[in-house]
Amino acid sequence: MKQKLSSAFTLVVCLFVLLSCKDEDSKPKNEFTYNGQGYAIAASIVFVDDEPSDTDAGLIYQHDLAFLPGTFVVAGDDFTGKGSFVIVGLHTKNSAFATGVYTINPDEDVLLANEARGRIGIGVDSEDEDAGDFYNLESGKITVESSGSSYTVTIDAVANGKPVKGYFSGTISQID
Repeated sequence: MKQKLSSAFTLVVCLFVLLSCKDEDSKPKNEFTYNGQGYAIAASIVFVDDEPSDTDAGLIYQHDLAFLPGTFVVAGDDFTGKGSFVIVGLHTKNSAFATGVYTINPDEDVLLANEARGRIGIGVDSEDEDAGDFYNLESGKITVESSGSSYTVTIDAVANGKPVKGYFSGTISQID
């Protein structure tokens, strides 16, 4: 009986150790996918709007959030380079970059809080305007969460009738 109890205890301890170990491969990558193809995100930048639009819904700020590959260089409020990216305009009543869930609304005639417009660029070269493809986000949502100075952003959207999924966790540089 003692041997069975000892074996059972050893089995329970082994299962606990195996199940409590974190698998680093299960941690999401900073990337977005378009139609199943993955594109790495090396940096995220938000261009903070300091001049709101006066709409029927009141003052609305649009903070442009960009997810860029390591091959892009940011200079002022512009970026150059080659690669694939996502950029979304997050509409909010807050003058500061804000967390929340933003529903994608491609209608440019309507500007409401907690909505977003965006586009992706695939294979873009800022030196060659004919290089790459651009697609507007048609539907879906962008979720922005924060913990201290670190942000987690998830993208669940559709562009050109194909899925766009994205994940970023880290610091988001702010440009005013």
